[in-house]
Amino acid sequence: MNHAVTALALLAPLLQDGGGQEGAARIGPPADDGWKMLDAVIYQAGDEVITFLGLMQYYKYRLDAMNLPVSTQEEQNRLLDQALESLIVLKLESQAGEDQDLLTPVEVERTIDRFLENRRRAHDEGLATYATELESIGLTAIREKEQTKEQFYTQSFRDAGLTGPRPTRDRYVRPGELRRLYHERRAALSEPDQVKFQEIVIVAEAVGGVEIAKSLAEEVLQRLEAGEDFGLLNEEFSVTYRDTLGETEFFEMTKLPPAIEEFAATAKEGDLSAPLPITAPSTGEVRAYRVLKFLERRAGKPAPAFFDPETQDELRQDVLDLRDQLYLRRARLQLRGRAYLWNQTQTEATPALPGP
Repeated sequence: MNHAVTALALLAPLLQDGGGQEGAARIGPPADDGWKMLDAVIYQAGDEVITFLGLMQYYKYRLDAMNLPVSTQEEQNRLLDQALESLIVLKLESQAGEDQDLLTPVEVERTIDRFLENRRRAHDEGLATYATELESIGLTAIREKEQTKEQFYTQSFRDAGLTGPRPTRDRYVRPGELRRLYHERRAALSEPDQVKFQEIVIVAEAVGGVEIAKSLAEEVLQRLEAGEDFGLLNEEFSVTYRDTLGETEFFEMTKLPPAIEEFAATAKEGDLSAPLPITAPSTGEVRAYRVLKFLERRAGKPAPAFFDPETQDELRQDVLDLRDQLYLRRARLQLRGRAYLWNQTQTEATPALPGP
């Protein structure tokens, strides 16, 4: 495939509410409409693909290993997304470990064969029971060998990351990874319109009550319309921006309170607003009134196109940075796991020192 397919979009028709506890979510087959899904490619990670059945097997393995109950559809979607992200990294780590060429392919095959042979011999119930156990977790002998080889290469890569220089070929980023990050950050890549005002804020408590503050705001508006200087009126009445004669910084339109955004949407330079109430966020109680004069508008920029070269470079670096953060987090966990830690708690009061 030339692009990655979001896992949850593909899984959506296969997810349904299951039995057991009320509201529990489970994986189930789609309605019987004459079609039967065998498998599907849902992501490409480096040189390998992640299939629907492969993801579901890994997802169920994670649930069992972490003993996580799934009670809602939202929680199931979140865990599926985490499983996909983890599986992508595992695939890339395995490939990076193989690219290090620490051992020849023949030496790796011999190492894996010896490891699996020792594991089978150590099984208490015999080979037949061992094969049955593999089948119960969805593995065949061939797939077990492939999985063990992937784990071998993954561990080789992680060990090299802690003890030696990083390989260079694991820095490759698939186009699907770029597109996915682009859609996640598209809003952040755009620049909204920005606006600047002069403002006068009259606080109710400072002038004797809400009605007085409103009356003063209306008086200020009338004096401004009559031509009086905004800066001087700011010094006389306002509690904000007194050092700049009421002039504010630039504000993003998308972050303005609704009443101010509505005024700024159509305002032209020099336009005055009606007295606007300022309310307490928790109670909605009116605490003050403001009058605004519109000064300037800076036009924003839409998000750049996905195929813009600079955007591609930035996204590629972001993907690599996110990957590095994950590697660093895992390395720290590994180092902590290998360390000997203890907590010595004092259980007895410190005896008092003898007097002089």
